[in-house]
Amino acid sequence: MLSQERTEALAEILSLTIAQTDAANEGAWDHVRSMDRRRLELLTNFFDTPTVEGERDALRDQLRELVRADARLLDVATKARQGIADRMSQHKRQRNGVAAYQQASAHG
Repeated sequence: MLSQERTEALAEILSLTIAQTDAANEGAWDHVRSMDRRRLELLTNFFDTPTVEGERDALRDQLRELVRADARLLDVATKARQGIADRMSQHKRQRNGVAAYQQASAHG
């Protein structure tokens, strides 16, 4: 069983991860980044504390949930990044099309 302090720390980490995912789904990337600073601080403090034998089972279960939440956040971020890359590629093709049209018009 985890101590109350470690249980609360993991709950806050998980809560922040879920809040980051929600913010990412809304496109609030500055908010995601600001929460990430606090989350990293909590994770660092959590893992700087040695785990005792009696905590391992409870810790494993909670870390699995955290890993699943991280995977959801990463999925949202990856899809957003791909969407941006797709829009940038489309914009570049449009710019190239306009430039080709302007060049053809100038010589036509």
